[in-house]
Amino acid sequence: MTDIDAIALRARDGDVRALRALLRSLQQRIYDVAVRMLWYPDEAREATNAILLHVLKQLNSFGGEVPVTSWAWHVAASHLLTARKSRRELDQLTFGKLAVQIESSLGEEPVLLDETQRLLSEEIHIGCTHAMLLCLDREYRLAYILGEICDISGKEGAYIFDITPDAFRQRLSRARAAIRTFKNDNCGVANPSNPCRCSRRIEDALRTGWADVDNLLFARGIDP
Repeated sequence: MTDIDAIALRARDGDVRALRALLRSLQQRIYDVAVRMLWYPDEAREATNAILLHVLKQLNSFGGEVPVTSWAWHVAASHLLTARKSRRELDQLTFGKLAVQIESSLGEEPVLLDETQRLLSEEIHIGCTHAMLLCLDREYRLAYILGEICDISGKEGAYIFDITPDAFRQRLSRARAAIRTFKNDNCGVANPSNPCRCSRRIEDALRTGWADVDNLLFARGIDP
């Protein structure tokens, strides 16, 4: 049993200090997944708070048979897969649409990036990776985030999604393949032969509102 599992059991049994420690431990992990699912930090914070409330309400059902992190991901998945669509999800982004957006946004490569342009380039890079995720259906998107980024096991994935380990691995494999194919065909970072460079998209990103130098969503780091 890990330290956080022991804390969770104490919290379940009424230890207020343990409950606070548990929620603090889970908060950032849940937020990091939520922002990749929803794009906008404000909606990710709202989802994180809602999930933590579900954790609090359902904590008496935690028995320690599975790690509390897996149990919390199960609670989070129930919320993230059924919640109303985020503002960015309403755009109904697809890999085809994203490829067209990228191609049409390319300008000249800056000769020398200043600090502001470096931040904008980072903002575009992170935003583009999040946009790729939004091209996946929610089930595949969450499987990719948890399996590829959070590195959960097939057994954990089966528990979180209420499916078999094989079904989770297949879902993750398909999501990985879709992301890999898109990056190989379009991303200059993944494949240097592609013309896309984040710095070449700065001018268009500012013009279209994809990036706002006074309101960077990703480049400077965001805390819930």
